[in-house]
This record gives sequence, C-alpha cells and structure tokens, in this order.
Amino acid sequence: MMTILCLAGCVVTSCSTPTDVAGPVTTTPKRSAPSPTPAPSTMPAPSTSAAPLTTMNAADNMTPEAAVVAAAGSLGEPGWELRAVSNYGSSQTYNNGRPEGLSRPGDADGAAGQWLIEFYKNTPTPTSAPDGSPAQQFPIRLIAVGQGPPSALPTKVMGVSSNQHVFPLPANWATTLAAIRGRAVAKHPKDRFSTNVFCDPTSTDVNGCVWLIKFYSDSNQIAAQVFGSVADGTEVARPAWMGPTPDP
Repeated sequence: MMTILCLAGCVVTSCSTPTDVAGPVTTTPKRSAPSPTPAPSTMPAPSTSAAPLTTMNAADNMTPEAAVVAAAGSLGEPGWELRAVSNYGSSQTYNNGRPEGLSRPGDADGAAGQWLIEFYKNTPTPTSAPDGSPAQQFPIRLIAVGQGPPSALPTKVMGVSSNQHVFPLPANWATTLAAIRGRAVAKHPKDRFSTNVFCDPTSTDVNGCVWLIKFYSDSNQIAAQVFGSVADGTEVARPAWMGPTPDP
C-alpha cells in the first residue's frame, strides 16, 4: 500500500482495486491566444521554489472552470462531487511546480497548462486506522488535466479519521476563486502564480477552507501568498491552523 496526500487536507491510501460536480459548471473553452490521519496540507509537499519558466503557447492553457468541466467529463458515471481544484503540481507521475502548471503573470483568469482536480463520492465505508481507531474510506478520483486527454491518477480511495468531515466545494467556487485571484493578481502583476485550496481538518463545511494564490519571482522563489475565503472570496489572513510559514 502506498499513501499520498490528497488535495483538500486528508490522507489518501491507494488500493488494488467522475459526472456530477458541486453546483452548475459553465464550460469555458481553452484560451485561444491573448490513512486516516488528517493533514492540513492539500497537496504533496513541494519545494519552496518553482521550476524555471519555459515557453508555452497561451492556447495550451486552460482556465480552472474549463479544467473542471474536462475532468468531470472523463469520470464516466454520475454521483461524483467536486472537492478540490489546484494547478500547483500533483503526485506520482506529475511533478510539483511544473512550469506549465503555473499561471502567467497578470493572468486574471488564472489559466494554466496543468490542473489537478479532485472528486469524491459521499458513500463512506467504515474502516479502522492503523492504530485501531474508527475511520472512513471514500471513493476518490484525482484527474490531471493539461495537454492531451484528462488522465486519472491511480489513487481510488481516501481514508479519513472519524472526526474529519468530507464535503464538496460550493456551487459558486469559481466565483469566489475569481474574486480572490483578481485581488491577488492586482497586487502582484509581475509574478507567475499557482492556485490551491486548503481546509481545516476539523471544519464541517467550506467556511473552514481557504484559497491560496502563491506568487513566484523571476528567481523562482515564493514572492507572496494571498489567502481568500472559499465561501465568499474575501481576502483573509493566513489561518492559524495552517501553522507557521513557509507553506508546504
């Protein structure tokens, strides 16, 4: 068995052994040119620097809304709910901080060349943690979207402790993300950036979740971080439950 972090603050356990999403999703075309111990991180821990920027066609980039539509269309069956959206790398065959995974400086629509979209089904199965404490397992799909068809990562199940809640992103997730991204890009128009979502492991709904827009300088170091409420898109301070900087 192999354990990797899933996107929204849990531990995922792969086993041997998605097209409903949270709320209505508007299709946005590609841009033409112009286990059970909860973890506060939503992604496998990357380094504190990003890979050098490489040349890519703007037409290859995709907005987060379009990425979710593409990922949902690859699931093949109903009942899946949208749980997390990220363009900052992933795990296993996808490398953290790939340059094409980041949004270009000043791109207010957040388009990027690679996204990782997480879906789950609210059909938990009781299980036990390694220490014998009660836990639950949920079906999960991690879909990488970028150049070429959407690709599912091998992980099929996520395990969470009995005191952790699993819930979808709100129907207006794209609106709240656009709101905080617009503010963040206006403050840091010269740096490329990543998008991620983090949730308090003990929260019961998205009021305990934040968007994180992270900016990178020309020297590939973190230049700034802007946090926003997933519930309403307002800018917020770094949550205490995330611990001290730097972020993973």
